[in-house]
Amino acid sequence: AATTLAVVALIGVHHYSNNGGRQALGDSTITTTATLPVSAAPPPPPVFIHVPKNGGTSIELLAAYHGVRLGMCAARSGAAFETGLGYATVPGLSCNVWHRPPIVPTAARHASSSSSASDAAATVIAGSFCLSRNPYDRLASQYRYKRGLFPEKFAPTCDAFDQFLNHRLQKLEQNALVRCLMRGTHAPEECS
Repeated sequence: AATTLAVVALIGVHHYSNNGGRQALGDSTITTTATLPVSAAPPPPPVFIHVPKNGGTSIELLAAYHGVRLGMCAARSGAAFETGLGYATVPGLSCNVWHRPPIVPTAARHASSSSSASDAAATVIAGSFCLSRNPYDRLASQYRYKRGLFPEKFAPTCDAFDQFLNHRLQKLEQNALVRCLMRGTHAPEECS
C-alpha cells in the first residue's frame, strides 16, 4: 500500500503530514507532495552464508556488536536458526546450522538448462552475502586451526600438511553429496 504524504522542510527540519494540508513552520514554508511506500513490516535482515575458515566468525561478531544477528548469532541452537533468520539448509549434515550450505531456491531447480541472468538470479537467496577466500589459503588456515587444537597430530612440516591434504581429498572423493553434485545435480537435496 502507498499513501500520499506532504513533506515540509525548513533548514534541515522535516515535518511529515498525512492530512493533505499545508504545514507552516514560522514564516517560511516549503510544501512538496510525494507518494511514498508505507510498509507494515520492516525489511528482512541480511542473510550471511558462513563458509568455514573464510572469516565468518569475525563478520558475525562485528554484526552482533552493531545489533545485527547473522550466522551463529542468528541460531537458536547448533541445529536451527531462529524463526525468520537464516536460510533453509541441506539436510543430513552434522555440523552447526550456520556452517551448512543453503538449499538452492525452488525456481532455480526447475529452470531450463540455458544460462541467463534471470536463471542466475533465481539461485540467489534474497538479501544474502558471503565471503570467499583463496582455497589454498583456506586449507592452510584449516590446518593451522587443527594444529592449534591437536598439536600432536598436526606437525609443522610439509609432510604432515601433505598427509592432511591427501586425507581431505580422499574424504571429498568418498562423500556421497559431493559425488552427487559432481554428476550435475542442480540442488543438494536432490541427492538424497
